[in-house]
Amino acid sequence: MITSQIPFGWIIRDVHNYAGNSIIILGLIQIVIMFLSRQFRSSWLIAWISVIFLVLVAIGLGWTAMILDWSQEGFWRFSIELSTVETIPFIGSLLLYILTGGNGISTMTVLHQYTLHSYLLSVPAIALAFTHLGGLIWQSVQDQKNQSDNNEQQEAGQGFNASASSIKSAQNCSLKK
Repeated sequence: MITSQIPFGWIIRDVHNYAGNSIIILGLIQIVIMFLSRQFRSSWLIAWISVIFLVLVAIGLGWTAMILDWSQEGFWRFSIELSTVETIPFIGSLLLYILTGGNGISTMTVLHQYTLHSYLLSVPAIALAFTHLGGLIWQSVQDQKNQSDNNEQQEAGQGFNASASSIKSAQNCSLKK
């Protein structure tokens, strides 16, 4: 076990646990912020979709990690979760079989959960994180371009208005004479 056989293994395990929970919390906060700041434009679609799937994958990573330490708490938590999964109509029993590797919780279950946690969910989580970061960077570049274009248009419009007003004032002066 990492917490007892590796020096400072408990720190590694706790940091891993806190980082996983932080991804879920920060992803949910970002979804709320994006919603409240009304970033519904189609240009934000990549950021929206990637953060939603990233949060779902992070929840899946947390769910698959609960039995990996093979403790009593993990066993009973996973048993309760499996009974919930089993109640899903039509596919519950199939999901139960896939998640446990048989009809009950065994060492095969830990192997299945380790495979899901370490390979099948971690790779998409990393890909979604990079996709989300790329989408946010791309969107900020687009916003800066739009803002600079708007500033140039306003400056050009002000220059036109200034020259038009000077022409009118010159015409008014010539008319008064």
